Amino acid sequence: MTTDAAIKPDSKINTEIDPKLVAICDRFHRAGSHVAKRRQGKQPIDFSDEYDLQDVLGVVLKCTYDSVKDEEWTPSYGGNAGRIDFVIEDTKTAMELKLARSNHRVGDELLVDIARYRSRPDVRALVCFIYDPTGHLRRDASEIETSLSGRHAQNDSSIAVRVIIRPH
Repeated sequence: MTTDAAIKPDSKINTEIDPKLVAICDRFHRAGSHVAKRRQGKQPIDFSDEYDLQDVLGVVLKCTYDSVKDEEWTPSYGGNAGRIDFVIEDTKTAMELKLARSNHRVGDELLVDIARYRSRPDVRALVCFIYDPTGHLRRDASEIETSLSGRHAQNDSSIAVRVIIRPH
């Protein structure tokens, strides 16, 4: 993967991303499995689209952090503006959520997202959580995480990025 951003993986990245947020992502599948098999004939949440993922993760984030904003607009990049799924103001962290799908070019999408978020002055870190309950990315998950996590910098803007694909 190539990008216009200079990617310099850095051991500081681990100290720039809130460990609570990483733990939430690491354990999410356990919670996701719980709501997928509900009791007493209740409708399960099946994570068939990213909105299911946003709804459940949003509840967890709002129970964990004092100030979480939903779907903030990003500056335009390449003529298109996008939305950040969540901005955790407590830690100045943006969170991008994706549900893995077959033929999903997640790496390319994340490079565009990283460039967008890098220019926001209120965001110093980005966590990209890709939920992959069906294993679409299992073979490439470690490579995607390693190649995209780190400090992304260009000109006067930079951002700490952590990509987490779970389960894998």
